[in-house]
Amino acid sequence: MIWTWRRAPSTRSSPRRKGRLRREGRMGQGDEEPGRCRRRWPCSHHARIALCASGGTQVTFGSMDSQTALRELEAQLDKDVKALPLLKLPFRTVLSALYGVVDNRFHGPRTSPESRENEDVGSAIVNRLSYLLPLLLDCPVEPLGLNLADALSPITAQYGVELAFLLTYAHFSELMPEVHRGYYAVSGDAASGFRLTHASDSFRYYEARDIALTEISMPYYLRPRLTFEAQLFELVNSFIKQKYSHKGGLVTTVTVIAKQLYDEFRLGIREIPILTGEGCSAAFGVPLEKFNRFRSAWAGISEACLQLAEAFAHRARSSTGRRQRELFFECMEWTAPLLGRNFLEGLVLALTGLSGAEIDHLMQFYSFSPAEKRASQVGDGFFPPIARLPDSLHFNPDALRSMLSSRNVLYALNRAHTQVFDERVSGHLEPALIEIAKRPLSRLPDVFLAQEIDWGGGDIDLLVYSERENRALHIQAKAAIAPQGARMVAATESRVKEALRQLSALRKLPPAQIDAIVEKAIGRPVRDVDLVDVVLCRASFGTAKIWERLGAVTVVNPPLVAAVVERLIATSNPSPITAFAATVKEVTDDIQRRATTGWEEATIELGRTTLTIPLLRLDSAVIWAERKQAYERLMGR
Repeated sequence: MIWTWRRAPSTRSSPRRKGRLRREGRMGQGDEEPGRCRRRWPCSHHARIALCASGGTQVTFGSMDSQTALRELEAQLDKDVKALPLLKLPFRTVLSALYGVVDNRFHGPRTSPESRENEDVGSAIVNRLSYLLPLLLDCPVEPLGLNLADALSPITAQYGVELAFLLTYAHFSELMPEVHRGYYAVSGDAASGFRLTHASDSFRYYEARDIALTEISMPYYLRPRLTFEAQLFELVNSFIKQKYSHKGGLVTTVTVIAKQLYDEFRLGIREIPILTGEGCSAAFGVPLEKFNRFRSAWAGISEACLQLAEAFAHRARSSTGRRQRELFFECMEWTAPLLGRNFLEGLVLALTGLSGAEIDHLMQFYSFSPAEKRASQVGDGFFPPIARLPDSLHFNPDALRSMLSSRNVLYALNRAHTQVFDERVSGHLEPALIEIAKRPLSRLPDVFLAQEIDWGGGDIDLLVYSERENRALHIQAKAAIAPQGARMVAATESRVKEALRQLSALRKLPPAQIDAIVEKAIGRPVRDVDLVDVVLCRASFGTAKIWERLGAVTVVNPPLVAAVVERLIATSNPSPITAFAATVKEVTDDIQRRATTGWEEATIELGRTTLTIPLLRLDSAVIWAERKQAYERLMGR
């Protein structure tokens, strides 16, 4: 779930998604951990296939089952991709070429006045760059090129084919961990193409359910309202008059635009807190308010670059000859800018008022140095969006803006500094989740709330007791970070199983002992109290393996809690605790019915074979409305 900020399409097919920070109303595709399977090809003559799109290795499949054949394909693709001549080119050349694809998907061809944007695909590509970055780090850092056109000049038609193969490989890499974990039945072979289908009808149903609940839990930001037509028109005119160069005025214009956009982004963040205040300081190294200033500055800079790119593209589309060519080149510069590090970090400092040390500390989560040949925070779909090149910073505005969620800081911290995360941060996750859930639950009439109740054989994370009904919600809070990738989904499932064991342990006690525990928690006598078992997670709960074993246990995330309480209050239900579980099912069924519109198949090319996969169709308008309502219900604005 890497969490991304984006806008919204009408509908979009999607594989399993996790958490990303979204721009207003836009959905995106998730990514899975590589979990690579390394094997040699068996010697045989039964089927011959060229797997490398650049015309590389010929491999031979013997007689084997489809699952084994697909894993052998995975092993060969791992080998072939490392041998691509494309990866011998300079780092900026290859990454900028990838950024060109990202920009094309986010905004459509810059040469066309008709918008054919598909931000879902653009966001998916950004996330898949996490699988490619370890390969890109082997590229030489120098030369950087005089400008972007110069940097991209080595890209020939053949390299373009290899670039497409590289992106296909990244897509394949996000799917295979789910194959390894049994999400799919595999059929076919290399000669006829492979096909993935869900392991069962139940798996397909619950996969859609889990995805829908994940999507409504995503954070977002409000779309900037400001445009800068006059300033941008003047800047483009100046660029033309000065023989296609910038001689003064550029820095001032960028600074002015970024400052105004910064103010808008700072007020437009819509992210439900995932840490306590103390936890934020421990994780970010600064309070949440300062972290919000930092990411608002970079979001503003990204938006400024995009507006500059569109201004130059707009003028280019009405020009001809050299002027058109130079204006399109300048447009490209702003889709993959290479700007002075001192200028950018100085701008962030001026916008935010943070100290240099604070900015340096936060930059470690979102940046990497190709010269160091490592990026410890990359993985599970998280791509650190800023490359630190000699005296400069290189990024794509959409990729940068997509990765600025607080969840991604936690992911990067856990990857790079596991001990710090375990000792100073992890303990603040579940308390923050509980506090968010308490906001709507406290609105229920005549209820008592108690939390962190140690009953000797375990803890009750949150108890919501109705004296009138003599019933209580017994809530276990787990999986306080939205999962991203097959590995983290499996970890979420383990945490939900732990919650189920804790719920069962309390329920097995004699009724009199349960009464005593509840009585002590709420400070008033009870007798024969009835418990309603609930598991609370940040976003999702796992695959059918978990959903099928829930039984009478109810599962909720904060948006669901808020929606359920809203419905119970709106209908003046006299027994909200009694009706809680049934209302959760009603609300979840309704969201799944409206937000998901069925599965379809799509086929990706893998050299001379193919892989057909199931994709879920989502109604973005429904999900956007649910996400917006959830934020307003939980945060009160």
